[in-house]
Amino acid sequence: LKLLQVVRSRGMATVEELADQLEVTLQTVRRDVQRLADSGLLTRFHGGVRAPGSTIENLAHQQRQSLNAQGKEAIARMLAAEIPNDCSLMLNIGTTTEVIARALAHHRGLRVITNNLNVAAIHSGNTHCEVIVASGVVRSRDRGIVGESTVDFIRQFKVDVAVLGISSLGARG
Repeated sequence: LKLLQVVRSRGMATVEELADQLEVTLQTVRRDVQRLADSGLLTRFHGGVRAPGSTIENLAHQQRQSLNAQGKEAIARMLAAEIPNDCSLMLNIGTTTEVIARALAHHRGLRVITNNLNVAAIHSGNTHCEVIVASGVVRSRDRGIVGESTVDFIRQFKVDVAVLGISSLGARG
């Protein structure tokens, strides 16, 4: 995890730089870099490694699910404690919103509006919850529903709470 943080903060690093900074052997860095590259979290090049692109958009959904998992769980617990029963709720596309949906699984009387089939599946088993799914095109990579008809669909609702995931925020907001 520390190796990944170092590479992300610098954008790229050589194997030697990582070994020095982390105070581990070159073999340890190479092994960890290989594991992270195999899971798509880093990109290897001769003698070094870099972060894969400027966003995590291109990472597979399954990889994004495990990325910052503890932080997502903490966000989900905090929001679940704040979101009351018997309210309307918009949950959009994203792995964080999916964790939040699971944290809300025992809430009662929720009206969940979503363009995320994963969120819909999580709440569809709750008989004390109404699930409204947006129309549009389903993206196979993350089961998000997108397109103009999705935007038009969502515009018709006003909700008590909206939980909208974003890819990231820069240092300047």
